Parts: sequence; structure tokens; C-alpha cells
Amino acid sequence: HFQANTVRNRNVLSTVRLGMEVLRHSGYTITREDLLVAATLLAQNLFTHGYALGKL
Repeated sequence: HFQANTVRNRNVLSTVRLGMEVLRHSGYTITREDLLVAATLLAQNLFTHGYALGKL
């Protein structure tokens, strides 16, 4: 499991780190459609909330 080092009292997944691990493991398949959906969701979050990856 992957955890950020800044929070010690609960599991915190780094979005960027998780994405890199998914790409590194060949058992995961990411399609063009998956990437487009992810980009759309990030853009919607940015537009709606002013941030895309969550409050940092």
C-alpha cells in the first residue's frame, strides 16, 4: 500500500504516486477513454471547486 509521509494517523493515498504505480504494473490497462474521463473529471473539479486533485 502507498501512503504519503505527511499524515501519520490515517492512510493517505498520493494521487500522483498511485497513478505512477498503476502505470508501472502491466496488470492494469488504461485506455484512451479512461484517460479522457479522468481529464474531464479533473477539469470539472478545477472549474467547480478551484482545485483538481483535492485540497492539499
